[in-house]
Amino acid sequence: MIFSIQVRQMIDRTSAFLGRLNCLVIGPGLGRYDLMPEPLTAIVKMAVDKCIPLVIDADGLHYFSQISAQIENNAEIVLTPNIIEFSRLWTSSGFDPEILIDKSTGKIQPLKGHCVELSKYFGNVTIILKSHEDVITDGNSTMLCGLKGSLKRCGGLGDILSGVVATFVAWKNIQRKTETLDLIEPAYLACNIVRLASKVAYEEHKRSTGALHVISNLDNVIESIV
Repeated sequence: MIFSIQVRQMIDRTSAFLGRLNCLVIGPGLGRYDLMPEPLTAIVKMAVDKCIPLVIDADGLHYFSQISAQIENNAEIVLTPNIIEFSRLWTSSGFDPEILIDKSTGKIQPLKGHCVELSKYFGNVTIILKSHEDVITDGNSTMLCGLKGSLKRCGGLGDILSGVVATFVAWKNIQRKTETLDLIEPAYLACNIVRLASKVAYEEHKRSTGALHVISNLDNVIESIV
């Protein structure tokens, strides 16, 4: 009974402000709880029905493979997994995990084709595979981002990327001219911006570089590109 009340409250509180959003990020700081799949499914469905694009990262990815089959239109969802998170999504979707292993190193290293295949499996979601070279695909179009970033990967970069992706997706949604948004371009642009901001931050702070240093450089980098 307590769980059902909590679930209802989560759904009601989210639906109250959902209509004011141009993009919704799910995942960072979410946590992993048994009651999460039900409200997440309801919230994602409401967002899709209202044509609100979603960016799903971190713990949101943990639940996505469980709830994706219940979502009718995934075309305006962006997933931002790192290599380990991609591997979990791949395996939990029924694909052979051995396929992802690089035979020369013995390490997990998803390739562009794996990203395309997983995107199509999930109904052409846009996937950003965060790796030494980011792979961005919606199952139809694919772009690669290999710009040099920071020599130190500080904690919080994934959260920053989610926020930047959501910002550009929201801007595109505000100017929506088509029934379905093409999210490849804003996703690719976000990857470039975060890498450039990370590079500038590292040049300034070296091994002391932290997430806040990267954030403080976003404005100038965006202004120089957009």
